[in-house]
Amino acid sequence: MYVVCTFLHHYYSLWYMISVKVVLKSDRTNTSGDSPVCICLNKEGKRVYQSLGIHCKKDQFLHGTIVKHPKARFYNDLIKMRVAKFERNLHDLIVSDKVGDM
Repeated sequence: MYVVCTFLHHYYSLWYMISVKVVLKSDRTNTSGDSPVCICLNKEGKRVYQSLGIHCKKDQFLHGTIVKHPKARFYNDLIKMRVAKFERNLHDLIVSDKVGDM
């Protein structure tokens, strides 16, 4: 599951193209070799990362999901919940027109 959602909102001739995806920040590893799983928000080339508090190895992460991990099912459910909550909050911000300057 590769989580990518693009929100289009037309409000006073202004289009918001925002993509939300789950990524592994493999450039930031801890001492045990685990990397943080983050939500990446991309708007017009600007990226913002929000950590999910989940860490895994590079070979345990595939297209937005965690595989070959003892807690993979729990972590994937947690990722889905957090992404859904993030998308709801983002949608509310877009509708209320507060996303102008990310």
